[in-house]
Amino acid sequence: MKPRTKLEKRIMAYEMPKLNEKEKEWLLQFPYYQGSQSHKTITCQECLTKTKVSYYYGQSKFLVDQIYFCPGCGKELKIEHVSNAFITCYLNKAFLHYIDEFVVLRFFRVHKYYGKERIPTFNILEVEQHWYSLKNRLVILSLSKNCFGNYTFDSKLSIKNLSRYNFYYLNDLPAEYLYPGYTVKSFLKQRGFNKKFYESKISNFVRRLINEWQIEVLLKNKAHLFLKYFFKKSSITPFFRQVQLAIKHKYIIKESELELWFDYLEMLKKLEKDLHSPKYLFPENIKEAHDKALKALNKKDAEYELSLIEDDIHIAYQTKMAKLKDLTIIEEREGLVYQILPLWTIKDVQQEGIIMDHCVFQSGYYKKKDSLLFTFLVNGTSMETIEVDKAKRSLLQHHGYDNKDTPFGPVLKEMVYKYMDAICNCFKKVSKKKKVFA
Repeated sequence: MKPRTKLEKRIMAYEMPKLNEKEKEWLLQFPYYQGSQSHKTITCQECLTKTKVSYYYGQSKFLVDQIYFCPGCGKELKIEHVSNAFITCYLNKAFLHYIDEFVVLRFFRVHKYYGKERIPTFNILEVEQHWYSLKNRLVILSLSKNCFGNYTFDSKLSIKNLSRYNFYYLNDLPAEYLYPGYTVKSFLKQRGFNKKFYESKISNFVRRLINEWQIEVLLKNKAHLFLKYFFKKSSITPFFRQVQLAIKHKYIIKESELELWFDYLEMLKKLEKDLHSPKYLFPENIKEAHDKALKALNKKDAEYELSLIEDDIHIAYQTKMAKLKDLTIIEEREGLVYQILPLWTIKDVQQEGIIMDHCVFQSGYYKKKDSLLFTFLVNGTSMETIEVDKAKRSLLQHHGYDNKDTPFGPVLKEMVYKYMDAICNCFKKVSKKKKVFA
């Protein structure tokens, strides 16, 4: 797309600084070294040392992505089983630059080529630029992409339309792939950035720092625990005022209890308690306060249950879960029968919460459009409650009695992801065939 606005023309007129030798050397560093195995011979693609083995490395468990130490150079190798020694791998890395009032993220793709009896060669190509400013928000320059979302490397950097361009494809790189030699300037310094990304991706962090004033408040108050929590979520909690009060009163919350605390606040809101009172907000024991509020809600909601059945929310949930009627998930392993059973109605969800003594009903997970609720049975006894997101095809959470983990967690995860396609396929729309008239 040609630059149209004054801002776009101004950005295209800038000449980006060239990378120095130190930056180029950093680009060529890969987190692992490559090795290949063919006909029971392992070849180190870094120093070309060959080692004969009497077995296929990792054959007993996996055939690819195994770790092996080269006896020649001592480097840790990632083994790939190939019929020849020609291997190509690539890595995406980023640099942070400041140009006038703009903060610019430059993304490079580094290709590493391994050949038979040949030292690896590299190819470096700049694929994207993200220009951030407080007033003009975001402008993206990128190489063109084909219909599969892959870059066409013979194209040039050009302005992309944000409404059409899927800029989540590459740019959300982990912070360890950002060049460490940058300085904090411009609005990043103004808003309290301290070179910590709190397990967020690079571009996601900068975008949210610009768009969400709450992130700036947390950064300047050094609320590391809340920052780490909110960057895992897609948006800031509606209880941000309570978060500010917790910071002000120096209320100490363990990381493992943070999710429980927000569930507790949600229940306080439903119980119509004062959400600005330290008496309710800051219990000495979050677990006990959570359970107490849960019992109060159970008592209140039990009376409301009959009217809830006729509610539109109940009808929507029951219609959604009814699509799973033909799905059967049951396996027998080592004398135990494992079964994943949908919670068909909101009444089933409430009973599950009472039996398992947790807040699956009170927290209103059944109201989420893409959430599916299941119970995990072992020999006919409910052991854990499961929440699956059918849009993201992911297991959101699973908890046993009293929100505790159970020894069946690994089996549960394995079964959920094994049958994830079968679960999500129940919600695929069946295309209606057009009638053909003779």
